[in-house]
Amino acid sequence: MKKFYFALCMFLSVNMFAQNAVADFEEAAITPDSANSQYLMDETGTFTSGDFLFGQYVDTSWGDAYYYGFVVSNHTDTDWQSFDDAYQVVGGQAHSGDNFAVWYASWYGGDRVSVAGDKAKKLDCFYINNTTYAEHAITVSDGMTQGPFTADDWFKLTIYGWNGATMTDSIDFYLAKDGSYIQEWTKVDLTALGAVTELSFAMSSTRNNSYGMTTPAYFCMDDLTYAIEQGLEDAIVTEKAQKVIINGVLYINRDGRLYNALGAEVR
Repeated sequence: MKKFYFALCMFLSVNMFAQNAVADFEEAAITPDSANSQYLMDETGTFTSGDFLFGQYVDTSWGDAYYYGFVVSNHTDTDWQSFDDAYQVVGGQAHSGDNFAVWYASWYGGDRVSVAGDKAKKLDCFYINNTTYAEHAITVSDGMTQGPFTADDWFKLTIYGWNGATMTDSIDFYLAKDGSYIQEWTKVDLTALGAVTELSFAMSSTRNNSYGMTTPAYFCMDDLTYAIEQGLEDAIVTEKAQKVIINGVLYINRDGRLYNALGAEVR
């Protein structure tokens, strides 16, 4: 019975800590089928999901609240009518759970993702989708440049990795290209960025006017995740205690070998 209780505690601990390595936005208490109805940011201009801080800027100078950076949404309606529907996702559901995030380019700043504690970590991936606002621009018109996208048009997200003030690398992901566009949650591999403290984003398109890009600068994000192998080698060499936590997951270090909660050797 004691052995069973110990194994059960370990199993619960692994699941509890593993959840912190994933930003799934389920912590946000928002009303059903809505964008966030309250300011999620704290005094630092960020809100937290998992072990990540998401930048958000709220402008109330025009009376209503206008959000820049990251907004949490759970819109299931996909019938885009106006700017009020800017936080809808194509397909009408999150990648997992109920909530997802929508990013909108900000000239105010405050639109980055930071690793909590500012310690550089290698990231695994996140899942991306188009908003229905961008979908409308791609398939119908954005209202400033006429007609739908052609096979020669494209809409691109560039993701920059930062370790402090140093850019580690960048990744391009096309939300529309070659006559098609993303219509379901799609994995974006982040491992090429290396160990980072922050992510920043930029969007570009073939549709522009004299003021800049006319395609709505929005994308949807869900399930941002640490790389599983992060810190494994260091933990084996430097950890002397029996219990080792790597990326929020509990392992047992026995004579330089790591075992998971079920007793299977992982390294």
